[in-house]
Amino acid sequence: MRFNSSIIEGESAETRFVIDYLVALGRPKLIEFSNGYQNMQEHWDLAIDDVRIDVKGQRRLSRAGSFNEEFAIFELLNVNGKTGWGYGKADIIAYEFAEEWVLVERSALADYVFSNVDLSEVVYTFSGPLKNQTRKGRNDSFTWIPRDAIEGMYVNKIKKKANVF
Repeated sequence: MRFNSSIIEGESAETRFVIDYLVALGRPKLIEFSNGYQNMQEHWDLAIDDVRIDVKGQRRLSRAGSFNEEFAIFELLNVNGKTGWGYGKADIIAYEFAEEWVLVERSALADYVFSNVDLSEVVYTFSGPLKNQTRKGRNDSFTWIPRDAIEGMYVNKIKKKANVF
């Protein structure tokens, strides 16, 4: 099932992120993993020294496509039409790319999306970045942010080491 493979990819991304963090930056005072409520409702995966992080594994522009390096996703509404992770309680979004993690303040991403995406126009398939995209039969809303914009907002980068999963 595709849905299950997406969940597995996401969970292994969290594991890879923690390993890469530890290798690159050493052991923090505290790593706390979110519980089910914090993950699904508050939209964060782990906290490192009280900084809440939502880990975003590599993404495809479509389920059948390969991982992309050009864009990062930003969720406005989840599949149930409720507030998406872009407006959750995470302090940092950690985007996974092939060679590195790019860490960006969630609030900076939200400000960027608010200023650059026309939310009144909706598209149903990828037609370029900064479009308000949804999927037929779903109540979600998301957009793709160009990687160069993400690179302009980053607060930290972590080189990947844990490509073992």
